[in-house]
Amino acid sequence: MLIFIIIVLVIVGFIIHDNLSNQLPKNEKMDEYQYARDSYSRQVGEKSQPVEGTMKEKYPNLFDYGYDKRYELKMELYKDDGKTIEFKHPILNKGIIGYVHHGIEDVYGKPHIYVDVKFKNGKLFRGARLPIEEDLTKDEYNEVLGQMILSHWSNPDYVQAIMS
Repeated sequence: MLIFIIIVLVIVGFIIHDNLSNQLPKNEKMDEYQYARDSYSRQVGEKSQPVEGTMKEKYPNLFDYGYDKRYELKMELYKDDGKTIEFKHPILNKGIIGYVHHGIEDVYGKPHIYVDVKFKNGKLFRGARLPIEEDLTKDEYNEVLGQMILSHWSNPDYVQAIMS
């Protein structure tokens, strides 16, 4: 009898859960962000496929400098000389610790800037995906990129990856 009651409660729980999840409003921005994270299947450092068609015409500047760049990641100071993005960290200073990869990827027909970090110890962090609403100049792109990368230092997993 007790087993029967438990089975009935489990079935009722599943039914209630399904009904509640179907009633919740969908957040399109969150779906798009999740799609961007889930759809990122290529290896960091691999060339991304160009986004073709009207998107390339609408955002021409992005395609001049936005494709899958690789930077050495240092902890000493923040500087972008075209090859290296160096960082100043308040605690850690270990020289080159890894690489920042960034570029443009197509998510639902909209360009997104992506930033990923691969540490020399092999740990990979798939980072932010930011939708672009308008074409950016190189300075604007670099500013957005810098903000996206610097925001990662608030992630405690980064510090743990660096220390290991």
